[in-house]
Amino acid sequence: MHIKIILVILILALLACAANISILKPPATPLPETASTVFIEPTQPLPSSSLDSEPLVVPDGISAFHMLDAQNGWMVTNTSVLRTADGGATWHDVSPRGASAFGFGIGTSFLDSNLGWVLIGDPQEPLNTGKLYHTRDGGIHWDKFVTPFGGGEIHFLDMRNGWVMIVAGAGAGNMPVLFYQTTDGGANWIQVYNNLPGDPGEQNSLPMSGLKSGFTPVSMQEAWVTGNPWVSNTVYLYHTLDGGRTWSAVDPHLPFGGDATYLTSPPVFFGSQIGLLPTMAGSEGSGMFFFITQDGGNTWMAGVGVPGSGLTSVVSPNDVFILFSGVIFVSHDATQIWTNVTPNVDFTSKIVTQFQFVDIQTGWVVLSDASSPTSLYKTTDGVQTWAAQVP
Repeated sequence: MHIKIILVILILALLACAANISILKPPATPLPETASTVFIEPTQPLPSSSLDSEPLVVPDGISAFHMLDAQNGWMVTNTSVLRTADGGATWHDVSPRGASAFGFGIGTSFLDSNLGWVLIGDPQEPLNTGKLYHTRDGGIHWDKFVTPFGGGEIHFLDMRNGWVMIVAGAGAGNMPVLFYQTTDGGANWIQVYNNLPGDPGEQNSLPMSGLKSGFTPVSMQEAWVTGNPWVSNTVYLYHTLDGGRTWSAVDPHLPFGGDATYLTSPPVFFGSQIGLLPTMAGSEGSGMFFFITQDGGNTWMAGVGVPGSGLTSVVSPNDVFILFSGVIFVSHDATQIWTNVTPNVDFTSKIVTQFQFVDIQTGWVVLSDASSPTSLYKTTDGVQTWAAQVP
């Protein structure tokens, strides 16, 4: 089962839990702004005519959405891979020739307007071989590699080095996973970890138990895995420092009492030291907060929580957005103080599937349901006013 689908199930389950979240002591001062830990080898920007020559389409069935800045971004729909260079006003079809079966169940990683990877396989059989399409010129041309896995969550750190996590099934609170790495842009992959029961290479430093919500690689040696252990008052957070070969549990020390189930989402790191870990506590009026580290994950401190549990977007160590039940919560001081804004668009009319800001003024929301086309909304004034880009 694909990780995005599992995450939706986890959110619904946690909303039914019974415990309360407290307001926690925030960090004393806003965190310093630092550069992202992802080091991207520069590529030459594309001439505008290259993208202009690709066909224009109206997006529908949006399954993956990733804006790089206020102008440039990528999108995957049920039928296509798309790119924009004007902030989402128009989208060009840059799909790999001969590729099909887009939509949910594929993996994507986009580093800039030129570098991208799209992994296509059978989401129901992720251990089968798959096809990895790689572009270095913004989707004008694609290379194709055969991978020893057919589906997974994929992250590239630069044009050569990448990770993938494959979910090998889920049930009864268990989720076995496999990790692979590449150092040649995806042409070849080496398995570094698996905890499949009965497999000759089975390992257990990352438990099969617990539903994984995703992972964040910081380097080719360091990564974090998050999820839900289905055990009260326990935070699911595992860390590797040897390229995924062994994992250790990290206890960020819950600073409040009560009986709650916690879901962690993959942390966002800025530089090698500062990271924010989105955490949801199940309760009658469930709450969300962020654990924050300033020492590379050796210690974590919980910030101030907000009511409800929604989608998050972390722009910088200080600038954080949460969308829940049509209301947007905003913090510009590392979650010390939150303000809440009701936008001019009713975001409860459909299911919010994507929520992303690229700076404190510019953000997008993707709305979807089974009976109408996907909608895309954009703000340029920092959450108050939204306009439809795809009605």
